[in-house]
Amino acid sequence: MKEDIQFMEAYLKDLSDLHQTGGRVKEESHYGSLANLLNGIAKSFKPPVKCIIQIMNCGVGNPDGGLFTKNNGIMVMRQYPISW
Repeated sequence: MKEDIQFMEAYLKDLSDLHQTGGRVKEESHYGSLANLLNGIAKSFKPPVKCIIQIMNCGVGNPDGGLFTKNNGIMVMRQYPISW
């Protein structure tokens, strides 16, 4: 739980740092920070989950990202793609 808070604090700091540069774009600039947050928290999930940003079209257009689990060495989407 404490580690999750540290991931959230790092995420918020990253967003602040990006904003302060004045050079970010509204959405895509935050993808790396969001993936780091989700991957950090998801390490403790059973099975572990990996966030991948900019995934292929899954029949609903190109989602912003997805959450995947490893199945026999292959990353498999377990739920619907996430879009934010």
